[in-house]
Amino acid sequence: MLVEEYIPQENRKEHFGATPRTPVMVVLSGKDEQRLQEQVLQLLEAMEQGDYGDDRLESIAYTLQVGREAMEERLGLIVESVSDLAAQLREYAEHQKAGRWFRGNVKRYKETISALETDEDMQETIRQWIYKGKYAKLLDLWVKGLSMNWQALYGENRPCRISLPTYPFARDRYWVPQAEGKEAAGRSREDTDSRLHPLLHRNISVLSEQRYSSTFSGEEFFLTDHRVQGRKMLPGVAYLEMARTAVEQALEVKPGEWLTLQLQQVTWMQPITVEEQSVEVRLRLMAGEEGDIGYEIYKGSTGAMEDVVYSQGTARVVTNVESVREDIAKRIAEHRAAGAQEVPITACYEAFAAMGIEYGAGQRSLESVQAGADQVWARVSLPSGVSV
Repeated sequence: MLVEEYIPQENRKEHFGATPRTPVMVVLSGKDEQRLQEQVLQLLEAMEQGDYGDDRLESIAYTLQVGREAMEERLGLIVESVSDLAAQLREYAEHQKAGRWFRGNVKRYKETISALETDEDMQETIRQWIYKGKYAKLLDLWVKGLSMNWQALYGENRPCRISLPTYPFARDRYWVPQAEGKEAAGRSREDTDSRLHPLLHRNISVLSEQRYSSTFSGEEFFLTDHRVQGRKMLPGVAYLEMARTAVEQALEVKPGEWLTLQLQQVTWMQPITVEEQSVEVRLRLMAGEEGDIGYEIYKGSTGAMEDVVYSQGTARVVTNVESVREDIAKRIAEHRAAGAQEVPITACYEAFAAMGIEYGAGQRSLESVQAGADQVWARVSLPSGVSV
């Protein structure tokens, strides 16, 4: 095997020959004030070492904007040069309370920002601020929790992402007490091993009804890698997988056997979001007509009339699998013959980002997309990072 070192084009002049634009917005964030302060000190040290010139200022800003997760405690700076950035970072590190920077906590302005993000007039105003370079107004809202489409600042001519200090995780150590170590470790393994499925955890059926329950902490990849307007939201397809798994469990499909299901009349009424606390979600199955199985995904309560239903639909076992496959293949061929155009995958995810839908690596499953006059066909597969 031959391995060759990657050597970037000399200087590359950032934007393929274009002069870097100033001023720029430099953004930093942390889970708490101490982590944010560590971020500031790390970046300040990197700037003072002299490894970054003013020709890389825009790349520094771009890397921090798109290459780091925006957390609760936020700091925004408008800077003209690397020396200006170092000066402002040093000033913040020493004083913190007041200065040229923008400082905010997401929790304090949660309701206000949520209202702004759903206001169409405000979204148009933000686009105008981006176009006119009104960075102070943008940063004032970003530090309070506004989800920013940073790519819109650059259009097609984007800076390079470069190496910068990474997030300074707290150096706390957590050890299980010696006397309880074996019991606690065993209990943790038992909880994980007893799960029926990553999306469907427990069977809580009673004599009158088939039920399942799942508890999501918010740290699952399908939540951390799927954010809508900055909020962790269970993807729509996850509801379908929950329903499919529940029906398989109820029909006692043996390991190694295949069961093909057709999900019909699917509706999504309310989204499931996970923020500071874990969320328990339940699923119930109901016998329908002609062998159909109805399902509801809901938030349980003491009275059935108070249940909040997130999604519902019906499932039917498919016996003529080959004919279904042939029908799909035929419809795809007709779609292509009608002049369907291939859509670049990157364009899809950029469009999602512009709408405030952020897909992380674990949720980027598109392989190909073909769009026609009245139909869109897409091929998806599990990303390599989460496939089993």
